[in-house]
Amino acid sequence: MTDPTAGPLAGLRVLDLGQYVAGPLLATMLADQGADVVRVEPPGGPRWPSPLTDVLLRDRVETVTVDLTSGAGRTQFSRTVAESDILVENFRPGVLARLGFDPAWLCEQHPRLVVCSMPGFSGRDPRAALPGWEGVVLAAAGCYATGTQEMLQGEWWPTSGPAFTPLLLGSTFAAMLGAVGVTAALVARERGGSGQQVEVPLYDAFFEAIGARALRYERNAPSGTLLGSGFYRCADGRYVSLITVWYRHLEWFLRAAGREVWLTDGTADYDRLRAEPTAGAELGRHLVDLLASRTAAQWEELGRQAGVPIAAVRTAAQWQDEAPRLAPDSVRVEASGTWPAPLVRVRDRGAAERCLGPVADGAGPLAGLRVVDMTRVLAAPTVARILAELGAEVTKVDVPPGSTRAGLREPFFHESVNRGKHLLVVDAHAPGGEQRVAQLCAEADLLVTNFTRPALRRLGVDPDLIGTTAPDLVHTYLNTFGSVGPWADLRGYAEIANTVTGITARTLGDGPPSGVAPNVDLPRSPATDYAAGILGAFAALLGLLRRERFGRASTVETTLVDAACLEQIGQLYGADDPDPTGTMGWSDLQRLYSTRDGWVFVGIGEQYRDRLLTRLGSRTTRTLGEAFGALTAEKACAAVAEAGGAAHRLVPMDDLLERGGSADRLGLRLEQQSPLFGAVIQPGPVIRLSRTPVRAGDLPEPPERALRHNQEVTL
Repeated sequence: MTDPTAGPLAGLRVLDLGQYVAGPLLATMLADQGADVVRVEPPGGPRWPSPLTDVLLRDRVETVTVDLTSGAGRTQFSRTVAESDILVENFRPGVLARLGFDPAWLCEQHPRLVVCSMPGFSGRDPRAALPGWEGVVLAAAGCYATGTQEMLQGEWWPTSGPAFTPLLLGSTFAAMLGAVGVTAALVARERGGSGQQVEVPLYDAFFEAIGARALRYERNAPSGTLLGSGFYRCADGRYVSLITVWYRHLEWFLRAAGREVWLTDGTADYDRLRAEPTAGAELGRHLVDLLASRTAAQWEELGRQAGVPIAAVRTAAQWQDEAPRLAPDSVRVEASGTWPAPLVRVRDRGAAERCLGPVADGAGPLAGLRVVDMTRVLAAPTVARILAELGAEVTKVDVPPGSTRAGLREPFFHESVNRGKHLLVVDAHAPGGEQRVAQLCAEADLLVTNFTRPALRRLGVDPDLIGTTAPDLVHTYLNTFGSVGPWADLRGYAEIANTVTGITARTLGDGPPSGVAPNVDLPRSPATDYAAGILGAFAALLGLLRRERFGRASTVETTLVDAACLEQIGQLYGADDPDPTGTMGWSDLQRLYSTRDGWVFVGIGEQYRDRLLTRLGSRTTRTLGEAFGALTAEKACAAVAEAGGAAHRLVPMDDLLERGGSADRLGLRLEQQSPLFGAVIQPGPVIRLSRTPVRAGDLPEPPERALRHNQEVTL
């Protein structure tokens, strides 16, 4: 099959057993890439009657009703499984086995089958039997907890207690990571292997959303300054997010704003901002006054003209109105309304050679593949880090340390995003630099980039000419707004994507003080960066599959805006959307409650309402707050469990990676030793593959050491 329009998964059959969000969303992501998805419904239809369900269950080629508790239903299901390549399910651990279809047994009976399981908690977790309600899982994973001042480092916090967000982050991250796991398993199968089990519990998945937020150093922790980056109130009362962590962006902004004198009178002197703790606060006060002098729209236009990342706050509804014009790749406009577009776009570049050899059991699915990582900051480096965890040999190409002036140590979040990579210092602007970059690309299977297209051309990587210089290369491109539309070549960061798509508007309420740090969103972790990174890894794997299955080279693309909209899918497409300011949940039966010794999240189905009220001695759900307030957290959780629901104490994000804690016991806590930093602690890999396991890479060498070691190849 060599049809250049065929999706990477064309001809593959997916069996969708999922309910609620994670399972159906994963199946839809696979359908968007050409797979034929057969929906298996229980008698009575979907378990979650929500408008979102219609969005999540789109593009099924067939829907069948099967009663897995009956002999006839199990026989029917067995025949359907035998015809499938992928099975997606998100039952609690053990449920599918009790129905006679244990995932391990299914893989034994059908050697080419890939089974992806996404329970709330892993079968290895003592909480495996808990109903995996979204809020219960996220409470356990630290999503709603107040950060300590050490973690927040002076950032603005919108409430005096926990901060609920309605974003379905456990489910969406599990679905995205499930997509990576499934496509990685398909790559391994394509390399002459068999199928295997993939597991991504919702609880585990959220650790990928936390990422560098939980990064801890025993000593010598890197520090930096924001160089004026902040969240500012403008003359019309609207806010803008201004990101100037690279000093050149601050220079461009001040010149465009008529404040070039600040660059020479000490107000915005780079060395002073880096050396003097009070200098950043002084610059911030000046910027507060400056940004208050024009409207948000005026500042946004100035930023576009000057090449500076700045964006005005929009609600999700406003973004949906503007997205078809500003970022048309991110939406599908139909007569019935605006709907999600495929999260990954695949652009054909012509014929390519199939390059992958066999992979042995026990090796990563990408063992032997070569990846060139030409990316900065967080989202796109995460793409290559995930590929390294899957076994690829990743070369991180970066400029000499210190050659660009930034507010943070470069590369940003180095010990987190560059795990498992070899750092190669190349000055592409020096004589011979472009040739060295071209040589690296010609020898690689995958290239990952996130510079604007004009910047890539200056680095010698013309996106339009890659097919002539490296015809077999899969190019994964991740930027903020996509490659089509008037915003295609704007610089941006996750804070910008959150600001324009509506995530930030959900947090603000009456608004923070002008000039606070730009990361005002909830949860207080770089979730959108990591979501885009996961989507980028999914894109890269799709490109590899397409090359190996159909002999076609591809440029595969995704964006930060795609990630931000996916995080809001529950609100954008019809699920309950409570006023986020001060709200503690979706309803009285799905919300945070204060107990005598801490907060708990309660999740229980409507069918168990009366049972819960009876156990707590309450007449209506409106008095549940008083009833829970009289109990300890332990007794509150026990009462909910006895009534048929689940509850979990709110775990502080700071405590998640304690030695001996739940994350440590589940293998989600990664501790590695560094000569410079001592113990470095951070979340480890999340995806579990039964035959070709995922492995955490070693800590990267310091960039200064890489410069010395690679001097002979630095051009």
